[in-house]
Amino acid sequence: GILPEPAAIESGDYIDDNYVHDVDTEYRGGIGIFSGWVKNTVIQHNEVWDVPYIGISLGWGWGVCTSDMVNNHIEDNYVHDVMNSPLSDGGAIYVNGIQGSSPGSTIHGNYVGYDAQEFAAIYLDNGASNWTVSDNVVGGYAPHWLYVQQNYPVANYNTVTDNIAGTLGTTPTFGG
Repeated sequence: GILPEPAAIESGDYIDDNYVHDVDTEYRGGIGIFSGWVKNTVIQHNEVWDVPYIGISLGWGWGVCTSDMVNNHIEDNYVHDVMNSPLSDGGAIYVNGIQGSSPGSTIHGNYVGYDAQEFAAIYLDNGASNWTVSDNVVGGYAPHWLYVQQNYPVANYNTVTDNIAGTLGTTPTFGG
């Protein structure tokens, strides 16, 4: 079925200057930092490591809901040694759902080192649209540095520029 629109969207949250590690040891789907239905949210200057699943996740709705998610920023974080469980459909930095086009949302200036699974270190999943992905560095081991969902709902209207991928399998992946 179609997901309902959220009853409320959180706004104006800052997740800044945290160390998140060794969490969710009993739950394989554990995420270091998670923000669902949000706008005007900044996740910056955090170090996230040793989590079983996604390091930083932002967005919700898988592109089937139109919402007011806008002006969200994942910037200048250090995310490493994530995706350590058998779950593979995730990444160090993972976003999904439509972001409004103005003001834009960004994934900028992050460093990702070691993401153990097949999907990408930076993952724009279902409907993840209107993102600017720039000036990020992916080092260490990551089979793919960028994954952009091409099955319905497609992740589109995204800009990817000036990133550095010094990993094994340095090509972006467009799939579904």
